[in-house]
Amino acid sequence: MSDDARHVPVPAADWGRTVVVVRDQEASLRYYRDAFGAHILHDSTVNGFRYLHLGIGRGGLWLIAASEHSADAVGRQTGGHPLGVVYVSDVEATIERAVAAGAKVVKDLVADATARYAHVSDIDGNEIVLVQILVTDEGESSYAEVRPDTSSSPRHR
Repeated sequence: MSDDARHVPVPAADWGRTVVVVRDQEASLRYYRDAFGAHILHDSTVNGFRYLHLGIGRGGLWLIAASEHSADAVGRQTGGHPLGVVYVSDVEATIERAVAAGAKVVKDLVADATARYAHVSDIDGNEIVLVQILVTDEGESSYAEVRPDTSSSPRHR
């Protein structure tokens, strides 16, 4: 196989997964599926280690089961800062789904001229920012500023 055949062209950067240590992979799978519509991209076990990758929009999560060495990191992997930002089309509906799936609202819904947002914590205590970008009367939004269009790039797993 040539070097060219082994490389898939990608944009300068296309974030794949964020690694999250969780107490229970099955419970976290249910939470992210019910709250954000996550789907399994990859699920295999090698030498007793489960590789569970979830897709959420263009990105996703790699859920790793906590071990005796990583259990203290569960819910605190980012030093008290949010784990990530999820862009949604309806922030209230997403908050409702997240809470029904086991989340807690940690910062109430706020609105400004460009977005509506709230912070929830997942079932392990990881803080997630939910953002609904607003469109102006002229049909413009700040969405392109926070998430460039990479729709022409292939999806990578």
